Amino acid sequence: MGKLEFKPKANIRTLVTKFGGAPVWLSDPQWPLSRSTGQPMRFICQIALPKDMQFGGQQMAYVFMTDPEPGEEYVESTWEPEGGENAVVLQPAPFEPIVDTTDLTFGPTLQGLVTNKPPLIDRIIGMKRGPSWQDVEFAVTDTDAPNDPDALGSRLFGEPDWLQIDGTPTGGKWQMLIQIDSAQSEFRINFGDAGMGYAFIHTDGRAARFLWQCC
Repeated sequence: MGKLEFKPKANIRTLVTKFGGAPVWLSDPQWPLSRSTGQPMRFICQIALPKDMQFGGQQMAYVFMTDPEPGEEYVESTWEPEGGENAVVLQPAPFEPIVDTTDLTFGPTLQGLVTNKPPLIDRIIGMKRGPSWQDVEFAVTDTDAPNDPDALGSRLFGEPDWLQIDGTPTGGKWQMLIQIDSAQSEFRINFGDAGMGYAFIHTDGRAARFLWQCC
C-alpha cells in the first residue's frame, strides 16, 4: 500500500475508511471510555477491512484515544497498547474492547487548526488568543505510491515503520491495520514529538491494539 492522502469531506456516513467526524457503526455503538477519567475517548479513524483481513468475520475497525482538549489536564499512558487510554473496536463479530464502552453515536473527534484572523477589535486592542480548533473529517485515499522503507507517512496495512524498537503486540499473530504519522497529518493529534501511531488486529479477529511512539 502507498501513503494515505486526506481530503476534507463532511458527513461521510458510509462504511469506508475515514478520519474524524463520527464513526459509522456496523453494529451497535461501542464508544470506548478512558480508564482513568471515565470520559469518552477521541475518535481517530475507522478502517474498512479488506477481505483477506476480515479475521473472524470482522469487517470494520474503529480507533480511539484519550486526547483532552487543548488546555485540559494531560492523561498518561495514551501510548501504551493496554494502558486503558486507547482502544480499537472491531465489528460486527462479537468483540470485547480492553476498556468499558458506551452507546454514544457522536463524541470527541479529530480537530484541525482554524487559521482565520481574530476579529478586528481584538487586533486593535492587542488581545492575544490561543490556538482555535474545529472538528474535521477526511475521506482517505491510497496514493498507490511504492513503499519506501526509509520514508515515513500514514498508510494502511503492510509493515510498520517503527520510530523506536519493534512494538508489535505479543501473543499470537498480528497484522498492522494502519500507521498514522502525526508530523504529516492535517489534524491535531497528540503522539508526542513527531510521533507515529500504530493499530493492529489479531488474526483470530478477537483482539486489536493501538500504540504510539515518538522521536
